[in-house]
Amino acid sequence: MRVTITSSTDTIVLGESWWDGSDGWFLNADDGLDTDWFGSVAPKALPDTSVPNADGAFWPSSINLKHRVFPIRGFFLADSSTLQAHVARDRVNALAAQALEICIEDGAGPRWVTGYLTDPTGTVTRFTEDQIDFTLLVTCPDPLKYGEWVRFPVTGGAATVEMNGSSTAATQPLVITTGVTRTLVVADYRGRTFEWAGMANGLSIDMSEGIPLDGTGQQVGRLLDAGRIEVPPGRSVLTVQTDAAAATVQARPGWK
Repeated sequence: MRVTITSSTDTIVLGESWWDGSDGWFLNADDGLDTDWFGSVAPKALPDTSVPNADGAFWPSSINLKHRVFPIRGFFLADSSTLQAHVARDRVNALAAQALEICIEDGAGPRWVTGYLTDPTGTVTRFTEDQIDFTLLVTCPDPLKYGEWVRFPVTGGAATVEMNGSSTAATQPLVITTGVTRTLVVADYRGRTFEWAGMANGLSIDMSEGIPLDGTGQQVGRLLDAGRIEVPPGRSVLTVQTDAAAATVQARPGWK
């Protein structure tokens, strides 16, 4: 098991609790990940759908997941200098109030989430001159866990996308064009469409945000249709029509 926590300014890698005598970051034996990491999260609160004057209830119009919250418990051991424990404490506390990318690797491979710390009592729970213990309570607005990005070329106006066979959730792809682009129309397996028009030298659209960016990262053009494009588990075909010289689709598997 390995946990990598990446912020805009730092990366902390927590390994198994095995010490070789050097400075190091480790997971506690009780790492906290059994709480809401390995399992799914609960559905959002649903309105009362009880059938009046009859048994049972109506089906809700939709069932969606809550955000994910889970703890990470770890520690740092200092051997070379007691100053290192103070530096480590500052690094842990600096994770507060910013976006964090967290990768957890186990036998299933690496899976990523993005979140922020929400523990109101602070992060470092115990401090000595050669060791700090800490608990990070992470809240992820997007509850899904994601695998690695895979690139699929667009040929003949379509991309055949095949996700990791164990994935359990639909995810939003990234569509990228090369060269001068004036039009882009994307349709997924359910028939939902996303349409853009404008002028860009290279275009990138992350369908989870729906914001069209040019090659310099500036928002460009206008949306004519903003359907929520998704890639399901398994194999699917994404239709991509564009006047650009070339286009690719990047997608990643997801797990609930």
